[in-house]
Amino acid sequence: MLLPAPLACLALLVTTACVTPLTEVDPVDSDRDTLPSLTSASEAPERTTYVFDGLADTEDLAATSLPAGWESSSLLAFEAELKTVSELGDFDDASYQALQRALQDDTAPTVAVRAALLLAAQDSLRADQLLLEQLESRQPHPDRPADAADVVAAAHLARSSRAEILDIPAILAQLADGDAPHPDLEVRTECARGALLLGRTEVAPFLLRLTRLDTPLGLARDGAWHSVALTTWSRSRAAEALAEVLGIPCPYRADASLADREAGALELEAAWAAANPLRE
Repeated sequence: MLLPAPLACLALLVTTACVTPLTEVDPVDSDRDTLPSLTSASEAPERTTYVFDGLADTEDLAATSLPAGWESSSLLAFEAELKTVSELGDFDDASYQALQRALQDDTAPTVAVRAALLLAAQDSLRADQLLLEQLESRQPHPDRPADAADVVAAAHLARSSRAEILDIPAILAQLADGDAPHPDLEVRTECARGALLLGRTEVAPFLLRLTRLDTPLGLARDGAWHSVALTTWSRSRAAEALAEVLGIPCPYRADASLADREAGALELEAAWAAANPLRE
C-alpha cells in the first residue's frame, strides 16, 4: 500500500495541471475548434457495484467515525489524522457514505482528494471497493482544477493487497486504454501506470504514445491528440513507469527540448521492444 505521504505528494503534483477531457482525432481533424469527447456520458459503462459473498477483512476492529472536521482541518492536522486512520478500525457505514459522496462531488475537489486519501489510508476491502467504483464511473471533471482524487484512487489500487480479489489489474488496463477508457488524461495515465506495474503489458503502447505526445514524431505516428494544455506530468509519469518496469534509468525528460524528448521516447520504445520481442 502506498503510504499517505507519497499519495498526498502525488495529489499535489497532479493538481498543478490544467485538466480537460482527452480526445484523439486524425491529423486531418486537428484544426477543428470543437471535438467530441472520447467517451460520452451515454456511452460510458454503468458504475459497477461489488458484492463479496463470504469475503471480509481479516482484522476484526470496532467501527470508527471519520475524524471531526476532516473536510476543513489544517493540512498538518489532516496529515496527522491520516497516520492514525488504519489503526482506529474500519469506518462505520455513515463515514463510508460521507466519503463516497465527497468523491463524487465536483464542486469541492480538495475535499474529494481528502476523501480519497482517507480511503487509501483505511486500507480495507470496502475502501478499495469505493475507490474502484469511483474510477469505473468514468466521471469527467472538466471544471475541476485537477483530477487528483481519481489519480490518488488509481495509485492506491495499484498497490492494494486485494488487487487479485478485485481484478484490479484488468480494470485499470481497461480504464487506461480499453474500449471505454476514462475521459481524463491524468487518470488514464495513472491507471496505465498501475496496470503496467501489476503486469498488464498491453498498456505499454499507450504509455509509449504519451511519451511522443506534443512532438512532431507523435503527430506523424499517432495523429493529433486534442488534450490538456499541460501534459508534462502525464508524459513524465508514463516514461517513469516504463523505465521502472524495464529496470533502466529513465532516458526521458518531459521538460526537455523536442529533439531530446523524441530521442528519449525512441530509446524507451527500443528498450521495450528488446525486452518484449514477441509483442507488437
